[in-house]
Amino acid sequence: MENIVRSLFVGLVLFVPMAVKAQEARPVGIPSVWAHDANDDALAIELTSALRLAVGNISGWTISNLDSPLAELMRACDGEVESASESCIVRMASARDPMVAHGLVILAALMREGGSATNITLHLTLEDAVTGQSPGSIRVPVERIVSPVERNRLATEWLGRLALLTAPAPDAREGPALISPPQHIAVLGFEALSVFEGDDTFAREFTLTVRQALIERGYVVDERMPGQGQMAIVTNCEMPDATCASRMAETLDGVGFLVGGEVTHVAEDPASDLSITLNYYTFDPPVRRRVSGTIVSHPNQTDMVVLARQMVEGMTNGYVEGTSAPMPVAAATSDGFNLGYVTWPLLGLAVASLAMEVVSWLMIDGIQNDADYIAFRSSYGSGTGDVCGQAPTGSALDTRGHSLCSNASNWESVELAFGIIGGAALIGGLTTLILDLTGDEPRDSSVSFRPQLGPTTARLDVSIAF
Repeated sequence: MENIVRSLFVGLVLFVPMAVKAQEARPVGIPSVWAHDANDDALAIELTSALRLAVGNISGWTISNLDSPLAELMRACDGEVESASESCIVRMASARDPMVAHGLVILAALMREGGSATNITLHLTLEDAVTGQSPGSIRVPVERIVSPVERNRLATEWLGRLALLTAPAPDAREGPALISPPQHIAVLGFEALSVFEGDDTFAREFTLTVRQALIERGYVVDERMPGQGQMAIVTNCEMPDATCASRMAETLDGVGFLVGGEVTHVAEDPASDLSITLNYYTFDPPVRRRVSGTIVSHPNQTDMVVLARQMVEGMTNGYVEGTSAPMPVAAATSDGFNLGYVTWPLLGLAVASLAMEVVSWLMIDGIQNDADYIAFRSSYGSGTGDVCGQAPTGSALDTRGHSLCSNASNWESVELAFGIIGGAALIGGLTTLILDLTGDEPRDSSVSFRPQLGPTTARLDVSIAF
């Protein structure tokens, strides 16, 4: 019976994380970046670390344990580094880490284009180990990366572009998750109009956040990120005029759309909320569309991401000067965590704990009705209160009696533990269920829980006020 209890307890411990996990992530293996030129070995090591770290930022991906150098895998194929096929490299990677055989492999190589000493390009090729196909590849310049922060940010952006190559087509009934077809867009650095300390830093960070939001929507975002002031000098014109933006787009060859914006405080106070305007420019004919939004001063990263996504989603329907349509306003409020991921595991844990409570009660009741225990207790008279604690160990009956007392004490501990666990799980489950059903935290109602636990009783009083 004790083995059964241990198995049930282990099952309960494993139950919650398994139930919370919404979907199985695909393992992604990234061999160490191969540098064609030995002078780039240090850069290859830095990029390898950034790419593996960035996998955790891509929804549905998880990094595998593969840590072999790409050059080693290529040599394992036929002894020659540059002549190895991608399919062979994937097989070698799968042999070193079986997880990779069920996921993806990203092959990364640093190349100096045309023998240039400064023009360094990172070639990223995505391979599907399950289908044996290559969804695609990208090439990105890396010689201008100047900081680890920028390198990590770009690594996430690159992998986001690769992830789009594996994304299934959206269900038309649910609305397009990505734009179609992908459009080439450039993001100009947002300009801080206020002069308070930290505003320039926020403007740069929000620019990067908007870039990532555009990538998530399916845009092909230009690697260049010039500032609006810089482009104004180059084109000898001032934003946010749409005709001026058109001249800027011509300077950025191949760009079909432009996004820029301004950041300022709503009041002459550095602690006041920040007001953000996103300008979206199209050029046939030249049109500027605007979306505004507000966010608290010194916001967290989550609120920035939420606001950027809302502004990017609404920019194609943004306000056009001279029209009567109102300007869309975005707010940095998150939809929140899906409470359903917590509610049902908690309620399941409460039910399992109740089952263990029942088992405990039955076991304790069985001991109390055991013939040996009844004889043991009777041998010391009815006036003895705690026979288990007072009776000495002597005869075989005493030994048997104390053994039964020990078992009963263990089951009382199990009963108490699962009573506490089950009560807490029930409280949490019911609370999150109510919040999930109402869609928000009730303002004019209250729910109170009062668990009552005793040696032989367990009760939960629930009071709901409307």
